[in-house]
Amino acid sequence: MVKVLVIDAQGLILDLLEGALASDPELESLGGAGGLAELAALGSGAAPDAVLVDLHGARPSVPELLAGVKAAWPRARVLALADDAGAPEALAALEAGVEGLILKDGRPTLLLMALKCVASGLRVIHQEAHDRFRSLLESRHAIHPSLAAAREDGRPLPLDEIDRTIIRLISEGKCNKEIGEDIHFAEGSVKNRISRILASAGLKDRTHIVMYAVRHGLI
Repeated sequence: MVKVLVIDAQGLILDLLEGALASDPELESLGGAGGLAELAALGSGAAPDAVLVDLHGARPSVPELLAGVKAAWPRARVLALADDAGAPEALAALEAGVEGLILKDGRPTLLLMALKCVASGLRVIHQEAHDRFRSLLESRHAIHPSLAAAREDGRPLPLDEIDRTIIRLISEGKCNKEIGEDIHFAEGSVKNRISRILASAGLKDRTHIVMYAVRHGLI
C-alpha cells in the first residue's frame, strides 16, 4: 500500500483525485496540504511514501516547498505536477531533485501509475522537461569569461554560502545524501551544485574540490 499526500495550493488536484485514490487498492490517501505552512501541522506522523506536489502556486516557492517536504519526510519520494514542461517552476523542481515530474494534461490513471512508479524507486520525468533541464545545466556549466580569468590568475571563484557549506561538508567526508540532509536539499540538487563547482573551477573530482578549498582558504 502506497501512502500518498497531495500538496496543492488551490485544493483542486486532491478534489479531482480523491475518488480515484479511494478506488485504487494499492494507494491510500493521507489527505492534502496547501503549502509549507500546513506541513508543520501534519507532522512526522503522516509518513507518506509519495508526495504529489502541484507546482502551480506553490508557496512560498517551489524550492522552499520541496525542501520543506524533504525535511519533514526524508524518505518520501516526490512527484511534481507541472502545467508546462518549460515552466520555471518545472525546472526549479528538477533542480531540487524531485523523483518524478509529469504534466497535468495526462489522464488520472496515468498520474496514479506515475505515483506507484515513483514510490517504488523509479524516476518518472517528462521527456521535454528533462531535455530543457539538461540544456539549462549545460548553459550553466559553460565557463563565463570572468570565471575563466579567475581560473587563469589563480583567484578563487565567486561562491555563495551554500556552495561554501557544501565544500566544507565534502571536506568532512560526507556523501551527497548526508549533505542534503544537513542543508535540507534534495540529493539531486546537491549533486547539481557539486557538478557546477567542478565545471566552473575546472576540477576533476571531490578530492580536488577539497584541495582547491584549502589552497584558497575556503575551509
